[in-house]
Amino acid sequence: MVRSFRSPALVALACSLLLVACGSDEPDTATPAPSVVAPAITPAPDTSNTSTTEPPPTDEQAVLAAVDCYWATLLVANDPPNPDHPGYQTCFTGDARARAIASTLKNQQSGYTARDPNGVARSGTRIISITATDATVAECFVDDGVLTVASTGAAVNSAVSASTVEFDLERSQDGWQVSKARSIEKWEMANTCPTD
Repeated sequence: MVRSFRSPALVALACSLLLVACGSDEPDTATPAPSVVAPAITPAPDTSNTSTTEPPPTDEQAVLAAVDCYWATLLVANDPPNPDHPGYQTCFTGDARARAIASTLKNQQSGYTARDPNGVARSGTRIISITATDATVAECFVDDGVLTVASTGAAVNSAVSASTVEFDLERSQDGWQVSKARSIEKWEMANTCPTD
């Protein structure tokens, strides 16, 4: 399955943001590269209204919608950078929220924004595990967006790469939220995922 969001600069911004938002288990010893972001926000489905004829989404559908919401928030919250974007409260929690907001704040303070994005192409999205309260999702994405200096349009990061990432999600009273994103592997100068 290929999931694609067409927003050029946002992809580059998504990559940079993903690297900052994902982090690693090792302490950060260098200044992170500027961040990239992803597509339009898809809020968690409202399952409280049972008067409709449509059944509520399954846990699997809700988990995948939360990952979509993660990417959408990263894209729109960085064009222009807005660390107070409501998607951070809707789609993120814990470490993922703290890292994404910090990255967006850094973009804002640096005068960076995502411009003319080509899109975040995602593929191989799969649920690795799911329980009543936790889930893990893995996927690959291609970052070919461009992070720019907002005042001049000069490119800060236009490198293309492909990465695999794993998301940990937690179920709260408001639905599923991404709690952690981990970069598993990255291929520089790659415009497709190795699994495609």
